Amino acid sequence: MSEEINKILKIHPNILLAGHFCIFNKSNQVEHLPTEVFSKLHIENILLLEAEPDRIVSNLGMRDGKIYTVGEIRELIVAENIRAKQVAEQIACSLFVHNMQFDTSDVEACLALLRKGEV
Repeated sequence: MSEEINKILKIHPNILLAGHFCIFNKSNQVEHLPTEVFSKLHIENILLLEAEPDRIVSNLGMRDGKIYTVGEIRELIVAENIRAKQVAEQIACSLFVHNMQFDTSDVEACLALLRKGEV
């Protein structure tokens, strides 16, 4: 995966890559993705998107048809936040956090946060 992204970066020096720092395994236990995944991507900024657990449960139910508990989602939110901070520190990049409103303000707020990371 990182090789493909590096090829794209040679043509397009700025890309926005969406992903997670943690995922649920088959037993709905939170697992951390290894730091190597992120260090190979040459990430300059991390924008962590957060939302209220109830909203995430609802969105995932509609999108995937899978039902998670609010407690499971809260655990994932905490783990993602901690892991994002760890990864940002380990790969020496900026970390910005945006709490999603799910309206038109999200795009401008995210762009404003990312502009802070420009060199």
